[in-house]
Amino acid sequence: MKTLFVIVLLRGPPQFPIFDFKAQGVVYYEAIKAVYLDLVRQGKVTKDVTLLGQSYGGFLGSIIFAVDSEKKTPLFNKGLQAYSPPFDFVKTFKKLDDLLKEAKKDETFGNVPSYLLTALQINRLETDKDVTQRIKDKSLGLFTDYGLKKKLERTLVALNDNVKDLGLPKRIVEKRKVLKELTFEEGLSLIDTVGYENIKLSQERSLSYWVFKAIQNGQNNIRILSAADDLINGPLNPKINRSNHLMLLPSGGHVGYKRFLWFDKLLIKVNSRKILESKGL
Repeated sequence: MKTLFVIVLLRGPPQFPIFDFKAQGVVYYEAIKAVYLDLVRQGKVTKDVTLLGQSYGGFLGSIIFAVDSEKKTPLFNKGLQAYSPPFDFVKTFKKLDDLLKEAKKDETFGNVPSYLLTALQINRLETDKDVTQRIKDKSLGLFTDYGLKKKLERTLVALNDNVKDLGLPKRIVEKRKVLKELTFEEGLSLIDTVGYENIKLSQERSLSYWVFKAIQNGQNNIRILSAADDLINGPLNPKINRSNHLMLLPSGGHVGYKRFLWFDKLLIKVNSRKILESKGL
């Protein structure tokens, strides 16, 4: 039997308000628990479960972990690992809009072949000193437009077609034009104007809110890995920054450190130790 690391993909329209983070966390939590219990019945896993999340998945993971911490017998008894999570959901998208505005100044913005070439150039980089200002300028469009904005656009189209009318034009050409000109914040507001305005005023927008909720409930096995140059983040909550829950790299971008061998070794070392501990070794 093996220690369980669960990845759950939910398909179909959401059955909860998008910006009700607690409700969203509960839905994912119940889905993970259902998968886990089925695997336990089949004798395929042990009772040791670690929750891992990357990027927004790291933020969502902190919510799920906080929900789980309220249970008499928490499911995630081997802790939470969050990689490059947004520190503040609202500030992240404001920051992305600033980056998108900056990216539009470059002549390669919107050029897919150029984006692909830039991606190849980035993959060949070996050290920080190899990163030129030109690469940085071109990577903004690759990251904000091709990497994130296109995903938001696909989400809006899916919601508009399958869940509710977001007011997008019917004609494809007009729809593409509207989506292209939308900012991140406008897109989020389009999904749920009231919900997005409410989350701006709520502590639930912050990673630290969920992390310390779990800690207050006795679940403090939390590891957060981020980089000082992660484009989606500003300053971290000082209390987390001073804690032993955070490893802040001097560089590594937004999950960019994943491509380095040391990251694979870190995962193996950390999670192998958890497995050995679970076996009493």
